[in-house]
Amino acid sequence: MRHGLIPVRFGAERFGLVRFLMKDEYQVKYRGRIELLLLLRDKNYGFVITYDDLRIVLDRDPQKDGRADIMWVRSRLLRECGKWLENEVGKGYFIAQPNEHAGAAQRYDDQATRKQKTSLDIVINTDTDKLNIDDLRTHRELQKRLAIKYLNDQKINKVSFAALDTVTMPTAKELLEIYRNKRT
Repeated sequence: MRHGLIPVRFGAERFGLVRFLMKDEYQVKYRGRIELLLLLRDKNYGFVITYDDLRIVLDRDPQKDGRADIMWVRSRLLRECGKWLENEVGKGYFIAQPNEHAGAAQRYDDQATRKQKTSLDIVINTDTDKLNIDDLRTHRELQKRLAIKYLNDQKINKVSFAALDTVTMPTAKELLEIYRNKRT
């Protein structure tokens, strides 16, 4: 590890950060990411950082080109500290309370389900007459894989948590039966 100074132009003094340990894994293109991570890592749940403060720390607009920096910090903060950085529309971000993490996870899961259904709709409704034999084979394999994933998730979503101990994964034959029943 090596020690380094946070440049004053990034607002280090404003947030009480003067020295930090620089790990090799944090060698990133934009130093503002590291500074923001180090700032948030030690803050309590409920801490709010406004877009203006983010602009100072990142030295970029957090609602435009700095958004990737915030996503990088969000991911690291969650994995390393168990803290979720939640957006407050029009204001900035805050470190969500642990009891708010489930809501964030549910929103991401709902988005994933919608995207999964859309991907299945795309492969089901593709005009396969215009595909060559190799593309058709690849398309059919993808179609089957997506259908199995989607239908399996739908089946799991209908099971109560109390019954999960007795749930077993469906066999290939059962999945095909479910798939065939959905199509009719």
